[in-house]
Amino acid sequence: MKTKGYSLMERSVPHYNLAREKLNSIGVQMGEKYGWGIGNKWSILLSQLWMVMALEGDSFEDKMVLDLGCGCTEQIGEEHSAIYGYDYEPWLCRTMNELGMGHLGIDIGGNAAERFNFHQADLRDPSVLDFIPDHSVDVAHAGQFFNSPYLIKHLGCHENLREKLMPQLERIVKPEGFFLFGRY
Repeated sequence: MKTKGYSLMERSVPHYNLAREKLNSIGVQMGEKYGWGIGNKWSILLSQLWMVMALEGDSFEDKMVLDLGCGCTEQIGEEHSAIYGYDYEPWLCRTMNELGMGHLGIDIGGNAAERFNFHQADLRDPSVLDFIPDHSVDVAHAGQFFNSPYLIKHLGCHENLREKLMPQLERIVKPEGFFLFGRY
């Protein structure tokens, strides 16, 4: 498994154009379905999709993208993504679902009304990814996970969490696959 940070990636113009084209093709549909707050997330969502596409190429047939800390629409204790507007809703998973891309979102918060592949779990649990078969994931994505308001409030930092997740990711991500992370 290779580890890539967004800032370390070579940014491919063809993949950027492809990601933009794909987002534009579903933009109105996404706005009508999930609310027009997607406009506030467009540049971040475009960047996330662009980075995934730069790693996986033009075809997503038989590919699996795992979105760690994908975002939620339901309350977590006293917190809810609505506190942050649309910022921490599951936009990448929604987009991958609309585009027919293989995906699985994992978050501590709930997404009962969503139609994408989702597993509610606390990623601080050292066995949280045990249900995922070995070497079955092409890209493990953590675009906004490590700067999640919930994570920061309850853990204070993310450094130890990354170290705890790495053994699990090494097991589930294909040897030629990637762990892609970013901070916004």
